[in-house]
Amino acid sequence: AYVAWRDAKLRGATWTFEAGDFYFTPGLADYRFTNLSTPAVTLAGGTVSARTDRSTFNVVAGRTTAWRNIFGSDPDTLQQHLGLARASHQVADWLAVNVRASSIRTRNVKEFPFTIAASDQAGGAVRAAIGPSFHVVADGGYVNYRRVGSDERLHDFSSTVGASLLHSRGWVQGNVSRFSPGEFPL
Repeated sequence: AYVAWRDAKLRGATWTFEAGDFYFTPGLADYRFTNLSTPAVTLAGGTVSARTDRSTFNVVAGRTTAWRNIFGSDPDTLQQHLGLARASHQVADWLAVNVRASSIRTRNVKEFPFTIAASDQAGGAVRAAIGPSFHVVADGGYVNYRRVGSDERLHDFSSTVGASLLHSRGWVQGNVSRFSPGEFPL
């Protein structure tokens, strides 16, 4: 089951409301780094998104699912609860900033192995377009997580720094990332 109300105009923004069985892609794709892709997350829950000419806002909440056939028509709801909020703003034509926060709690995901029972994150990023063909990204995040079978909360960080250059014969990209074990454990 799925229901959506898209492109509702309210208070200067365009809003989308979705509920039911749906999917979304986590934020690394926002940087347009082709080798930093993450798979889509399927879940049963809801999302609210708003966008203006210069800003976007998105909240997602629900429980992850596993699709049991290739058509996605038989989702199996798992015991993993997800809450995520993201916002971005185009400060200038060449500079964009974004912030994010997430909370994930995992108890039973059936046949899927997992090592992180709880994870809370907060972070932000800057993307600068130094001319039309050269982009630089810096991203950092604080991660507080708990492993399966432990009561100890661990504090860690994740980060990404990279650049991409578009030229007449293609593009060149370089990036360095460090991911915490508690980084968005879906």
